[in-house]
Amino acid sequence: MPERLPNTDFTQEIHDEIDRYEAMVKKFRASEVSQETFQRFRLQHGIYGQRQDGVQMVRIKIPLGMLTAGQIECIADLAESIGHNNAHLTTRQDLQIHYVKLENTPLLMRRLANVGLTTRESCGNTVRNVTASPSAGVDPGEAFDVTPYAHVCAYHLIRNPLNQNLPRKFKIAFDGGGVFTALPMLHDLGLIARVKGTNGTAKRGFKVYAGGGLGASPRVAHLLYDFLPVEDLIPLTHAMLQVFDRYGERKIRMKARMKFLIDKWGFEKFREMVAKEVKEIKVDLQWNEFFDHLEDWEEKIPPDPPFSKGGDMGAPFEKGGQGDFDIWKKSNVTPQKQKGWSIVEVRLSNGDMTPKQMRALANILRRYAGGRTRLMVHQNLLIRWVRDCDLPALYQELKAIDFTKRDAQTVYDVTACPGTDTCRLGIASSTGLARALEKRLYEEGEKIVAIAKEIRIKISGCPNACGQHHIANIGFYGGAFPADGHTLPAFQLLLGGDPGREMKLATPICQIPSKNVPDAVARLISHYVEKRRPGDRFNAFYDRMGKEGVIGLLGK
Repeated sequence: MPERLPNTDFTQEIHDEIDRYEAMVKKFRASEVSQETFQRFRLQHGIYGQRQDGVQMVRIKIPLGMLTAGQIECIADLAESIGHNNAHLTTRQDLQIHYVKLENTPLLMRRLANVGLTTRESCGNTVRNVTASPSAGVDPGEAFDVTPYAHVCAYHLIRNPLNQNLPRKFKIAFDGGGVFTALPMLHDLGLIARVKGTNGTAKRGFKVYAGGGLGASPRVAHLLYDFLPVEDLIPLTHAMLQVFDRYGERKIRMKARMKFLIDKWGFEKFREMVAKEVKEIKVDLQWNEFFDHLEDWEEKIPPDPPFSKGGDMGAPFEKGGQGDFDIWKKSNVTPQKQKGWSIVEVRLSNGDMTPKQMRALANILRRYAGGRTRLMVHQNLLIRWVRDCDLPALYQELKAIDFTKRDAQTVYDVTACPGTDTCRLGIASSTGLARALEKRLYEEGEKIVAIAKEIRIKISGCPNACGQHHIANIGFYGGAFPADGHTLPAFQLLLGGDPGREMKLATPICQIPSKNVPDAVARLISHYVEKRRPGDRFNAFYDRMGKEGVIGLLGK
């Protein structure tokens, strides 16, 4: 499996684009362009203002979350040399580097382009990073591998004139329908793989959803098509973007997402307008040329690690059945659909990686997984194509860089945006709360282990939902709490969200001072463990309690 991915060469077009960006930075510093003009320009190039004056957050676009070892090493070097010794994984399979001086951003862009990465359109009123199931191609439950379709969609839209001045951002997700989800119901355009027919008549397509989104006014997407043939993917994408571009709100920013256009029109009119646009689009035959090269996307079996011993290395770790390796394997390892291989989820703390960890990870990926990994919307990463017999050896190497945190995608694995650490919009410290919650919940010991997998906690530092609090069983977003003439940091509690494919939005309950949140969460979970009925699930339990019952339990 070569490390270079298709469509990621450093072309003359990209070289010229970075030159133009650098010239614009110099004009801005010379006061030759206005702050407003430059802000719109830099956002389109993925350079975002930070809470701290004089530095920027750079968002690196990682289509489908696909990264090679060489790309990881490049990001590590940049984070160390011109960033803040950290790379942050977002809930949209992007990576962010913080504390970058504006004058260093052209250098960063060139270094990224050399390894096939870009910051282009990772911010601004554009199509943002196209996300996909991180297990695509190896997921035991998927309908088919969405990788080639998602990749072509992503790179078809980058720098496309269709995608340069939308009313607001537009998000697309491809979901294989298997064990690991890409949260398609949260997106402006969400696609779930499905196959129609059987054997010789089987045809690939997508179940298509439109109009999802979070933020201060969350919406679950509507079903647009029960089955869209794969060859109609790009024409439909064009049609939806053109409808949004032509009719979306451009005066009131808070009403500019596509979900509000659907609210205004009603979904049936929206469906009609999209169908009309599809009929009028002149389809370019080049859009579907990739169908002739689908085999290029089939990941080949990586070579044997030089030390692989066919399972012998696993024996010392597996005796007794309760060792650290066994606990980690149970919670963080999933069998691939290819027999004899496994998917390993690396649970990151707040989605953060240091340069030292990234460099070590790159070498680990080359030895065990063909030099590739995929980022997850849960702020973790997946290592795919690991031989079952090499899991113990992999564990030992990951452990050496503190990458063997167990309990991935459980109550302890808290999702959090950067919050007040770096974000200008942050009201409260989401990352600080995430760390405090993890510590508090582990202190609860064995009594909550049995229900750990059915509860997810997500935190945003403000109502804008970068931490996806609306789809958590227990969600929080930052706010302020008046007390004795002062304003103290607080979090709004939400309960009952469902992050699965049949998505459900959480219900706001009450506001809690920041310092009281860990104890409040521990009380909620302990009450559920003690009082639940046979067959109860967390969301159903608190639905029965109702808002007032929860408030009473918390002493609000």
